[in-house]
Amino acid sequence: MKKNLAIILSVISINLSAQNTFSSRGLMISLDEKLKINSFYGDREYLPENTDGYLIRLKAGEEILLPESTRWNDDTVTVFFDPHINLLLSIEELDRYLKIKVLEVNDDNNKIDVLFYGPFPTIIDETIGEIVGVVRQNDYALAIQSLNAKTTGGKLNNPDGSDPARGTTATAEDHGSSLQAYCINRDKDREYAIWNNNIPKAFIPANPDGNPEGSAIAIFGCREEEVLNVIEQIELEQRLPHSTINGRWSKTSPDANKPYLITTFTEDNIDEIIEYTKRLGYNTFYHSHPFSTWGHFELIEDQFPGGWDGMKECVEKSKQEGLRVGAHTLTNFITTNDPFVTPVPDKNLMVFCKTTLGRALAATDTEIYIDNPEAYDFKNTNQSLIVDNEIIRFSGVSEDEPHILLDCKRGQYGTKPHSYPAGTE
Repeated sequence: MKKNLAIILSVISINLSAQNTFSSRGLMISLDEKLKINSFYGDREYLPENTDGYLIRLKAGEEILLPESTRWNDDTVTVFFDPHINLLLSIEELDRYLKIKVLEVNDDNNKIDVLFYGPFPTIIDETIGEIVGVVRQNDYALAIQSLNAKTTGGKLNNPDGSDPARGTTATAEDHGSSLQAYCINRDKDREYAIWNNNIPKAFIPANPDGNPEGSAIAIFGCREEEVLNVIEQIELEQRLPHSTINGRWSKTSPDANKPYLITTFTEDNIDEIIEYTKRLGYNTFYHSHPFSTWGHFELIEDQFPGGWDGMKECVEKSKQEGLRVGAHTLTNFITTNDPFVTPVPDKNLMVFCKTTLGRALAATDTEIYIDNPEAYDFKNTNQSLIVDNEIIRFSGVSEDEPHILLDCKRGQYGTKPHSYPAGTE
């Protein structure tokens, strides 16, 4: 009897080894020799029948590339897609989750456009957490988490990675649900439509830190009530942003959902605002517009004549009364009065598209001829172009040749008009 049992366990062990099985507490994933998912096992089997899911896939141009072969070495695997593309991955078995990370990318011709994780198909169809990437059924949950800024949870709905919907890190599917993430290869110049095709052919320059090397995800399964604990553990262990309120994680802090007072506090009225906030029983007040510029975020002088030292004094006074202070900040917008724009535009301002002057342009000209009109018909009266150090506003481009920019206003935002020869970018 013991011999038979030993033989059976040996056969199971050999099969699992051939399948390359990885597990953490609450989840076991088995992969075949081409990284196809053969099992997604938690408290039961959650992999749907007749569905294909891969640990990773690639997109090169319009082609989706699946792994052709692998070479394993303990917890790392070299994945071959064609003779010119291979990736080295690590699959780390941690206590509560599995960590998959791209250690090395070998892409001779820089063909990779996107690296996909998954999809990881499941039979769960009860609760789908689109943004957080958690699906739940009965008392069990499966989840995916991205582990750095270059890795995005979700499906690639637009080539720029934008998503106008709630999110697609977890999605409902006919078989139940799926979990997925991706990493765009930003390490090469690209042109594509952005803002849901409002700008049809935007130019995006290469970011040398933007290739898939270093991209990583975590996958885990656990009882439903343990999900937040595991996510917090991932944040701490993987050194992700981890906001706290009075020393407690903001996701579980009872103070996170308390109301707060939105008001224009200043150096002059800070004592009064503190008193109002305390009388309301709130623990936070929040300034909706303290900045005279966005970009450098200079404070409004009338409100904070002491500048940032004055703002700091307001915060310190509030802290002594047990109150927190917030300010409304949009960090991916730049106002036209900011030093990034005026009087000399910063060379690192994002450029949507490029063309050249079709004719020489004098400092007093308001008709601007351009060679390539593509992407210049974006319907926005406040769009701008930069020639050298001058910003020019325009409303669109003529349909007929020669192509002329419409309603041009020279020397905007404190910049100066100059003359430029034909062919200037």
